[in-house]
Amino acid sequence: MFRKMLETMGVDNVIAIDLHRPEIKGFFRVPVVHVAATGIGAAFFAEKELHAPVVVSPKAGGVLRAQQVGATR
Repeated sequence: MFRKMLETMGVDNVIAIDLHRPEIKGFFRVPVVHVAATGIGAAFFAEKELHAPVVVSPKAGGVLRAQQVGATR
């Protein structure tokens, strides 16, 4: 439904942040650019100078992203 709405509006490109699955890009008939926000989030928390922060994921699918945020400290 969302895809059809965008197409009806005449959207010719989509920029998506943190897609749950890369395959989602295949549902669109227009080019999709996937931007990962991991670096932005890691930079934000790095500025906070937290002592021994713990990065967790609410589900198994996000473990890799949580590890990436923790690794960029």
